[in-house]
Amino acid sequence: MSDPQDLKITILFDNYVFNDQLTAEWGFSALIEYGDNTILFDAGTDGEILLDNISKLGIDSHTIDALVISHNHADHTGGLQSLLNLGITPPVYLLKSFSSDIKDYVSASTQLVEINDPVEIIHGIYSTGPVPMNVDEEALIIVSKQGLVILTGCAHPEVTRMVNKTNQLIDGNIYFVMGGFHMLNYSDTQIQSVITHFQEHGVQKVMPTHCTGFPAINSFRQAFGNNFLEGGVGQTVIINE
Repeated sequence: MSDPQDLKITILFDNYVFNDQLTAEWGFSALIEYGDNTILFDAGTDGEILLDNISKLGIDSHTIDALVISHNHADHTGGLQSLLNLGITPPVYLLKSFSSDIKDYVSASTQLVEINDPVEIIHGIYSTGPVPMNVDEEALIIVSKQGLVILTGCAHPEVTRMVNKTNQLIDGNIYFVMGGFHMLNYSDTQIQSVITHFQEHGVQKVMPTHCTGFPAINSFRQAFGNNFLEGGVGQTVIINE
């Protein structure tokens, strides 16, 4: 496993607002700055909103070294073409199960990397590979100085399975899980089961957002206390020691 680098994650697109100078819309995107590398994870629903938020945050899209899309839903792929239309050419990592139309416009602009198994994107950042269910989805695993960070887009295959997959792939404590947990329709019992699963697997911090749902978010807030972080567009997490 690679030596952990300084890590900064900024939410660029979300249906919750953290920085009220930015625009919220249903969807998700996050920028990962890891050592000298920059990865964009997911591209939100609307390219115009995504690019406007990027601009307001003072981020140069041309510094992006790789694009990773978690799954083939429009609220995570919608801004991808707008990004590529800027003339940036980082490799784009998509699951092999993605639709041919997305693969075609990506490959017409830059290198398309199809993922069918777990893979290291850059040193210290890994894709889980497809976690199958009704919707195939990949999450990112980042080796931070505090432990493993799991970044999920929607966690359609269940966020607990993303945690389990991480444990199978990489040795180390899971420090932080953030992103969409897809718990909108969960009962109180189901929500508590997920929280218990996190606690049993040593998860220390959480940031549930996007498709997690208010009841689940509130339950995580109560369970994790000061180790719960609010999500929302403009929120930034820094792990550098």
